[in-house]
Amino acid sequence: MKRSTSLLSPRFEDNKKSWIPQSRSTIKTINKITDIIKNDDSAQISHKNCPLCGSNVSTIISQKDRYGLPLDTQICSQCGLVYSSKYFSPKFAADFYNKYSIAFKTINKTPDELFLQRTHQTAYCWSRFNYVKNTLGDNFDKINSVVEIGCCDGANLFPFFKNGKNVQGCDFDEQRLIEGRRAGLKLFSGDYSTLLKNGVKADLIILSHVVEHFGELFNPIKQLKEILSPGGYIYIEVPGLKGCNRKTSQFINIDGYPSSNDLLPYLQLEHNYCFDLTTLKATVEKCGYEMISGDEIVRSIFISKNNECDSEKSIINFKNRGAEVYNYLMDVESDYCSENPWYKRKLRSLYYWLKLHLKNK
Repeated sequence: MKRSTSLLSPRFEDNKKSWIPQSRSTIKTINKITDIIKNDDSAQISHKNCPLCGSNVSTIISQKDRYGLPLDTQICSQCGLVYSSKYFSPKFAADFYNKYSIAFKTINKTPDELFLQRTHQTAYCWSRFNYVKNTLGDNFDKINSVVEIGCCDGANLFPFFKNGKNVQGCDFDEQRLIEGRRAGLKLFSGDYSTLLKNGVKADLIILSHVVEHFGELFNPIKQLKEILSPGGYIYIEVPGLKGCNRKTSQFINIDGYPSSNDLLPYLQLEHNYCFDLTTLKATVEKCGYEMISGDEIVRSIFISKNNECDSEKSIINFKNRGAEVYNYLMDVESDYCSENPWYKRKLRSLYYWLKLHLKNK
């Protein structure tokens, strides 16, 4: 693969510096992960070309993530997809989520307290529900079964459950699953294959902050058709590259999702893809779906089609889109660096990312 390096600024150099100071225990975990990445070739798999359009030309814009972990983030020169040069192998992915990811989560509440917070009538799960309901209009009433993959405690399913839908979900966190079950939700311990084994079918599938974690890009989305009814819907939400990251003069705040002009905390080792609406649309439509609604947050709804869409047409239109995306991110970084005094921009960025973190997915 032909990679050039043009970092957005010196802030993105691989200098092991975290975006904000970390606790001793978190630093210990960071060092452990860094050691694995540097010395175990089986921990990660390299992309041989762009997973979306197949181009072998890219530009590295950052060499680390928010915690200072080594992470080459690159832009495809052709389609403009922003993605990591490597993604977790299945074995390391299991180790990371089972052993290490908890070190980066600040949780001071019990699972039952979190469930009550996440399902309260002011919680964001109701905004997600209303987005789906309002977008689908009369078709919403035709939905009987709703399934979420990576459901945590089932908070996103709760509003659908309270509105008479048959809901099911899957996740690996048994402690969190228990809370959803207590509320009457049917939640399985496991992954997508567990749903298949249990004969689960869905009219609507929810993927909330899941797709950016995928390693292989297309197959997981195509496989959803095995449980999705003909003409069924998929709701996909990811941290939008252009919704989260904007110049100060272009900040937006939609349903509690504000913008920031600090890209660095947006980058995370476990996030393999940084989608904007354009690249997410192209990805999902290539798997046999059609987008019926979407914004740059990113929230989007797709409907299943009988055959794979001819997304090659949209890929062709992406020719040299990488320069457009690079210039956009450079403008955002310049805006951040020009804000003075320095602690003002740091505090603003910290407030923004803490607010998003407290949404708890």
